[in-house]
Amino acid sequence: MTIPSLSGCYGALAVRDALRSADGRVAIEANDLHIVTDDEARALFRDLLGLGEKWKSELMQYRTTSEWQDDWVVEVGNWLAFAQRHGFLDRLIANVLSRRDADGSRDASDPIHRNITHWLLQAMAAYYLAGTGWRHVAYEPPITDLRSDLTCADADLQCRAPTGETVDIQIKAPGTLGAPENVVDAHVQAAAQKALDQLPDPPLGPPLCQGSCRMTPAA
Repeated sequence: MTIPSLSGCYGALAVRDALRSADGRVAIEANDLHIVTDDEARALFRDLLGLGEKWKSELMQYRTTSEWQDDWVVEVGNWLAFAQRHGFLDRLIANVLSRRDADGSRDASDPIHRNITHWLLQAMAAYYLAGTGWRHVAYEPPITDLRSDLTCADADLQCRAPTGETVDIQIKAPGTLGAPENVVDAHVQAAAQKALDQLPDPPLGPPLCQGSCRMTPAA
């Protein structure tokens, strides 16, 4: 399993392990970034999120129990371990578990799964950025800067880039699970615009919008 590079900035680990794929993109082996064992990740996922019928969403029931989804469970377990180490696990889990009793479907466009993915992506982005040379600064940091409409701006994360700048980051989870990466649908466009609108304008530092809901199920 590989993950795409984020912003082109790499730490020493990523430089050493970066691989050039057939289509010219740089990829990193996700296993090289793990901070806990696979069994520890599975146990953390099970204990914090619950499996199967703990969820009303049929898609979440499938993703938390199918052997085809084990890679995803292990990755999420590592994101949760990172959140735990950096002191924002309780806030993250409260948001995720608030959706556990919400009705959902088995369809790939299940809105409950999309909403859960949004919250998990906050930990995912912080984890992968830290694994590729960035430094985690804050989760849901207090920001006093203003948006273009003069209301307070909002960032999900602040991270420090390898070049030293502190970056405000907005996380979104648009699109449909398993859709091709080159498909930019209305959900993606709306989420990107919303993310930009929430960040300070004019920006006092480099902003970053990160979003994905397209980790393709194996079956």
